[in-house]
Order: sequence, then C-alpha cells, then structure tokens
Amino acid sequence: MGRISDDHTLFDDPLSDKLFYKMKEIAKKNTECYREIFRVYPDDQYKNFTDILKDERTIKELKEIYLKKRGEIIGNIVEFPMDFLKEENLNRSYFCKEILVPIKNFL
Repeated sequence: MGRISDDHTLFDDPLSDKLFYKMKEIAKKNTECYREIFRVYPDDQYKNFTDILKDERTIKELKEIYLKKRGEIIGNIVEFPMDFLKEENLNRSYFCKEILVPIKNFL
C-alpha cells in the first residue's frame, strides 16, 4: 500500500483545501486502479448495459494487472460514480407489477 503523504501538517486541518485536493487526487488514482483491476460496478465508464457486456477479460489477465497495480492503491477511497447507466431508461414499464403500486410507496 502506498502512503498519502510524508507531510504530517497536511492533516492539521481536516477541512483544508490542501487535504481535500490530495484526497481527491488519491480517489481518482484509486478509481482508475480498481477500474482496471476489478471491473467495478457501478462505474462511470459504463453508460449503458452493452458497455458492461463488451468488457471481457480472463482471470489470468486480471491477475497480472493486479500484481502490477496493487502498490499504487492508497486506502480505499474512490470517486463516486455520477454517470453510471445514464444512457439507460430505468423507468418502470407499463406491464411490470410495480406500476400497480403508487410511486410514493417506493420512496
């Protein structure tokens, strides 16, 4: 596992911009590593279901990638996926049984 920083003054103020941008940088790097190694769901690279089905890698390939990338991961912070399946229509269809119940029951 990598280290966040050797500069301990970074943690003096947990609300500082300096720490925020450092954590954001680590989250971006971790997200890229996890994406490459584990094929994480949900992830912004999957805009629709066909994108998920296109990604096929063997266990051997994933193991090799993991052995190369595992030293780059720092902690477990990752970016929150905002665009996962954004091109899909996830509304209820007219013929599904959930349409019989008002939407407020699901909220």
